[in-house]
Amino acid sequence: MEKAFLCHSSVQKPLVRSVIRYLDEGSYEYDEITFEAGNDVNLEIERTLTQAEIIVLFISNESLQSVWVKKEMRLAEEKYNQKGRHTTLTFLVDENIEYTDDRIPEWLRKNLILRHLKNPKIIAAKIKHAIRESMYNKSDKFRRLSSSFLGRNTEIGKFESFHYQNIRSKNLSFIISGLEGVGRRSFLLASLKHVNVVPSSISEMILFSLTSKNSIEDLLAQLENVQEEFNPDDFMTLLSLGLEDKVNYAIDRINEYLDFNEIVCIVDDGCIIKPSHRVAEWFIKFVESNKIKRKYGLNIVSRYRPNNLSEWPNSLIHIHLEEMNKSDQVKLFNSFIGDTDIGLDAEQSNYIYQILNGFPDQIKYVAQTLLQHGYHTLKNNPKSIQDYSDKRINVVVKAFLDDLETRDILILLSQLDCVSEKMLFKIASDHKALNDGLIKLHVGGAIERTGVSGELIKVSESIGDYVKRSKVQLNPSFQQKLRKRIKESLTMDGTITAADSSELLINIKALIKSGNKINSKYYIPSFVLQAISDLYNNQNYRSVVELAEIVLERNSHDLDIIYQVRYNLCMALAHLSRKSQEYKDSFFRHLQYLEGADYNFVKGFFHRVVKQDNFAQKEFEEAIKRRPTFSRAKRELVTVLLGQDKPVEALKWAKANYEEGSSNPYHIHAYFQCLIRDAKPVQHKALLQKLLAEIQNVVIIKGQTFYSSMLGQYTWIIENDYAEAIRIFNNAIIKGDKVYAPKALHRLATKYGMIPLANSVAKYFEQEELEE
Repeated sequence: MEKAFLCHSSVQKPLVRSVIRYLDEGSYEYDEITFEAGNDVNLEIERTLTQAEIIVLFISNESLQSVWVKKEMRLAEEKYNQKGRHTTLTFLVDENIEYTDDRIPEWLRKNLILRHLKNPKIIAAKIKHAIRESMYNKSDKFRRLSSSFLGRNTEIGKFESFHYQNIRSKNLSFIISGLEGVGRRSFLLASLKHVNVVPSSISEMILFSLTSKNSIEDLLAQLENVQEEFNPDDFMTLLSLGLEDKVNYAIDRINEYLDFNEIVCIVDDGCIIKPSHRVAEWFIKFVESNKIKRKYGLNIVSRYRPNNLSEWPNSLIHIHLEEMNKSDQVKLFNSFIGDTDIGLDAEQSNYIYQILNGFPDQIKYVAQTLLQHGYHTLKNNPKSIQDYSDKRINVVVKAFLDDLETRDILILLSQLDCVSEKMLFKIASDHKALNDGLIKLHVGGAIERTGVSGELIKVSESIGDYVKRSKVQLNPSFQQKLRKRIKESLTMDGTITAADSSELLINIKALIKSGNKINSKYYIPSFVLQAISDLYNNQNYRSVVELAEIVLERNSHDLDIIYQVRYNLCMALAHLSRKSQEYKDSFFRHLQYLEGADYNFVKGFFHRVVKQDNFAQKEFEEAIKRRPTFSRAKRELVTVLLGQDKPVEALKWAKANYEEGSSNPYHIHAYFQCLIRDAKPVQHKALLQKLLAEIQNVVIIKGQTFYSSMLGQYTWIIENDYAEAIRIFNNAIIKGDKVYAPKALHRLATKYGMIPLANSVAKYFEQEELEE
C-alpha cells in the first residue's frame, strides 16, 4: 500500500494524532507508531522516508526550528527533485507563519500552495487524495491518458473577453454547459489559469456533484461530510432552516475553502440549471447574496444551457462547449499516444483522424485501443469506434460487470448513489480488493471522487442509472452487510444514526424505501424523490403514491422537486388506474398541476393503460409537437400505433428514436417491431439481424427479455421455422417474460389457427406492456 510520511514538530503531535484517526491503517509512517523501538532515529527517518510515496510537511514556527524536521525537509527535497511535486504535500498549521517566511525553503514556496489549515479531517482527506494520485500516476498509461487539455482557443478567447469586461465585478461565477465527455472541467481549469485566477501548478478543484433529483440539502450534505465531528440531529436541524439560512450556511462553508485559494466546482446534471434551462431559485440566492469571498470561487459545469442569465449580467459568465474541431481532435489524440513507437504511416494516421468524433472520451478510447490492441483492431471495428460516445455506457458497464474485481463495487455504488470511502470500507471485508477495484473504476471513467478532497465516491449518473436498470444482483455478503448496517441505524424512537452525512442520506433513503416508520423530519423532498424514483422503477406503485402524498403535504422551497414528485405520482396512479375509481380520480386531480408536454404525455400514458389508444395517440402527438426531442413520447406513440396495427406510421417515430440513441434497448426493440411487422419484412433482413446483434450485447436484463421475443419473431417470420419460434417463446415465458414473448406467441398461434395454443398463452397476459 502507498504510504505518507508525516513530518512535524512535537508541538503538532496532538493535531497529527487527530489526523491519523481518519487515515487508513498502514497508509502512513508516524514516529510514535511506525518507528521500530530501539533503532537509530536517523536510520528510521531514512528508512521510512525512502518507503513513503508522499511526504507530508506540517509547517509551524516549531517545525521550522526543529533539527529533525529540517533533516526530513532536506530528504523531502531530494525526493522532490527526483520525482516532482506530487511527492510532497504541505500544510501551514500555524496562523503566525506565512508562506513568505524566509525559513521555508524556496522549492516549497515556489512549487506548492501553502494553506492555513487545522481541520484534521480535511488534512487527512487531502493526504488520502495524494496517496490515490500517487497510485494512479505509477501507471504510464494513466499519465498519458489523463485529462490533458489542448485547443479550445476560440472558447478561451471568449472567456478572456468576458472576464476583462467584468474585471471589477466582485463575485463572478463561471457556468460551462455541454454534453458529458466534451471536456467541461478541463476547460474550466484551463480558462481560469489563462487569466491568472489560479496558478498554473493547480491540477484539481474541489468538486461537488448534483443531479436533477437533488436540491440544496444534498449540497449541504456534501459540504458537511468533512466536518471534524458529525452529529445527525444537528444536521437535520440545519435542513429544517429556511432557504435563506441554508444558502448563508452553504456560503460560509464554501468560503472556508476559498480562504485556502481553492476553486469550487459543482458538476450539475439538472439540479442548478434545470432541463427546462432555468436557473434554480436557491442558486440565484447564491448569486444575489454577494457573500462569496472570491471571484470564480464557485463555478458550475452543466449538461444544460441556462436561458435567463441576462438577469445577472455582472454575476454569471456562460460558455457552451460543442464537440472539438478536427484540428484540436488531432492534437489531443497525439498527446494521448505521446512518442510511443506504434509505426503508423500517413494513410493509417489519416484514417484514425477521420474516425475521431470530437469528444475527448472517444478520442481517449481510440488512443487506448490503438496502444493496447493495435491499428488493425481500429480498422476492423470502425462503427463501434465511431459510435463509442453513444454506446459508451454499455461498453463501460459490460467491461466492469465482467470483471470480478469491479462487478460488486459498481453495483453497490449504483445502489448507494454517493457514499463516503469510509462507509465503503466498513461494508467490504477485503480492503485491498476494494481499493484496487476503485482505482480501476476511477481510471476507467465509471466513478468520480467528489467533496473537498475526493472523500465521496459517486458513480457516473448515466452509468449508475444503467446498472440499476440492468437489475444485476449484488453479492449476498455485500447486501447483507449493507442491510444490517442500515437496519442498525434506526433507533427505537425513529431517529437515524450515522457516522457522516453521506451515510445518513443512504440510511434515510433506504429506510424510506423499505417502509420503516421513521421520524417525519427525515422526509426532505429531494431525499424522498430519490426513493420514489427507485420504487417506481421497481414497479412498486402503491408505495410511490404513499410517499408522494406525504411530501406534497409538506411545505418545500424547491418547486422543481415538488413538480418531479407529482409527475412520478401521476405515472404511478396511471398504472393503478384500472384497479379502482379512487386511483383514477386521484390521477386527474394531480394531472392539472403538470404543464406543457409533460401534461400531454402523462395523460396519453393514462389512456394507453386503460386501452384507449386513439386518445393516447392524440396526446402523445401533442407532447411531441410541444417538445420535438421527447423520445419517451415517441416510444409510447410507437406502442399505441402498433397496438392499432399501424406499423408504417409507427416506423417513422421508431427510426427517429433509434437514430438518436442506438444503444437504448427500448429504441432497438421498438424499431425491430415496426420492421418485422412491415408488409414485406424480408427486405429488412440485414437490418433486423443488426438489431438482434445489438440487443444481445445490452447488459440490461430487459434487453435480454427483448432479445428472446425478437429472436422468436425473426425465426418465425424471416426463417419460417414455426416450431423453433414456439420453442424460443416458451423458453422465454418459463424464464419469466409475461409480456413480450406471450404476445408474440399469441399472435403466431392466432395467425395460423392454433386455437388451443392461443388459449393457453392468454393466461400470461397480466397487463398491457408498460415500458419504463
